Amino acid sequence: MQNEPTTIFDQDFLKQAFIRRRQLMPLALKIYVWFYLALSVYGAVAFSYINVTRWLNQIRYESMDGFLLFTIFSGLGFPVLRFLSNLFIWLEKKKAILIGIIITAVHILYTCISFFIIYNMFGRFDFMIWTVPLLLLEIPYFVLLLNIRKRWEQTGISGKEQHYYGN
Repeated sequence: MQNEPTTIFDQDFLKQAFIRRRQLMPLALKIYVWFYLALSVYGAVAFSYINVTRWLNQIRYESMDGFLLFTIFSGLGFPVLRFLSNLFIWLEKKKAILIGIIITAVHILYTCISFFIIYNMFGRFDFMIWTVPLLLLEIPYFVLLLNIRKRWEQTGISGKEQHYYGN
């Protein structure tokens, strides 16, 4: 007995009907994904390396207060979330673009609020001036994610799905 195909359509029809999600991504978005993957790893490692002795001393001599927990979460949480969202985009997960949009929007808001708080506390922006170029890089990335969202969720398939369909 011969193995029968699991679909009524021939292979040529399936190859034309499905487009890989990665093929939907413009080159700029692919560059952003790799850039934010690398920057996230660097950010998490650098933040941990710089602050681990301060954290250990504060935990040893004092109790963990809310500000320390907030600092640890924001310093490590955003790079980890950004890494995971871009990894999911590269792995062509269906909801990856939506997750990336949410994380990018939250990070933009967090950065703007941080600017406001630091300006009110110290009266100057030079403490966070290095974040301005990174914030300006996030805006086109956010727009690219918004532009590709509907096509990504409706028409594309991942490489795993393409292998399943025999392409």
